[in-house]
Amino acid sequence: EFSENASHEMQTPLAIIRSKLDVMIQDTSLNENQFNSIRSLYDAVNRLAKLNQSLNLLTKIENQEFTQKEDVNISRLIIRQLDNLKELIESKSLQVHSDIEKDILVQINPFIADALISNLLINAIKHNWENGEISIELIREKLTIKNKIGRAHV
Repeated sequence: EFSENASHEMQTPLAIIRSKLDVMIQDTSLNENQFNSIRSLYDAVNRLAKLNQSLNLLTKIENQEFTQKEDVNISRLIIRQLDNLKELIESKSLQVHSDIEKDILVQINPFIADALISNLLINAIKHNWENGEISIELIREKLTIKNKIGRAHV
């Protein structure tokens, strides 16, 4: 309860800081050093906001607030997430090799499934090298997402 309340209370000040930094960034009279300093602050606030969201999610998982389960088509979810991350994949010139069996259904909370697949794919992209590869395999009983960096598999 404490973590959930603390996370909720942090959202408002973070939103206020982000809003004020947005306004400051729009100021055309800023010199380059000032702009870079504000941009750095903005990035730090965004990291804090993401950390806050993660804390809130972990608290909800710990409190077993995601008990509603339904059939989630993991095949479609992966394909949709890859499409959403297309620009990020292209920005690192990554090659994605996928072997995704159609219509794999899993009994899971849809929010948790979406967060899980998103997190796995984003980590595979973020922790990869320029011109690296990502391999995705989904079969009935197994999902594998691998970074292929040179000869090493991560």
